[in-house]
Amino acid sequence: MLCHFSVQHDARVRIKAVGICGSDLHYLREMRIAHFVVKEPMVIGHECASVIEAVGAGVKHLAAGDRVALEPGISCWRCRHCRGGRYNLCDDIKFF
Repeated sequence: MLCHFSVQHDARVRIKAVGICGSDLHYLREMRIAHFVVKEPMVIGHECASVIEAVGAGVKHLAAGDRVALEPGISCWRCRHCRGGRYNLCDDIKFF
């Protein structure tokens, strides 16, 4: 699927490969990890190797053809972990 974007500071990537880690397998087998319960369909695999396809006009540090890895977590940047530089431990992390 081709997604068009017009956001000045965004980039569009094409995912080339995805890793399946132990957490993914645990979700698949148990449908939960600790307090997070899978309630909706979920695509496993979140360590993505990608290639930049297009960048917005405001993006200066990336160009089409660059190879990138994606951080799948979207941190809140407000909790104590985020403010302390440990965004991977965010109290309200979301994943794409």
